[in-house]
Amino acid sequence: MERPQTLGELIDILGGKLTYGSSKIPILAVSSLDKADETDLVFAEDAVSAAHALNSCAAAIVLKPGLIQTYAPWNKSIAVIEASSPRLWFANAANLLNRDQPSTGVHPTAFVAPYAVLADDVSIGPGAVIDDSACVGKGSRIDAGAVIGPYVKIGEHCHIYPRVTIY
Repeated sequence: MERPQTLGELIDILGGKLTYGSSKIPILAVSSLDKADETDLVFAEDAVSAAHALNSCAAAIVLKPGLIQTYAPWNKSIAVIEASSPRLWFANAANLLNRDQPSTGVHPTAFVAPYAVLADDVSIGPGAVIDDSACVGKGSRIDAGAVIGPYVKIGEHCHIYPRVTIY
């Protein structure tokens, strides 16, 4: 599957309902509310985060159904998608949008134990540790300083952020 380029393509893949805005808006990444720009997607699950998101610089926001009706006015340049589980929709969108990042292999300062299993196209960042009998799935990224403990299984196309430890 090709990487989605627009909000409409994301909705076609993930479902949800576009309640305001254009499906042609380019969406290049997901972001936190405070760092979002005009090509980013954000999400909100409650009234407080929705109020903040609706006045952010984001291109689009995914909300629970009916949450938008309680707000007026808001930044009308923001497209609004309704989904029953905005957090899950957002996570799936992030996975789709990050899909084409090229593999960088294993950084020379990373430690991969002798009995760890790395699938194809993984990226292991500087100082990361992959312990014995841990498995990292195809296309996954383990960022700098992350620790994947013994017997941990990381799925395909996962992204483990810097300094995260999973036991």
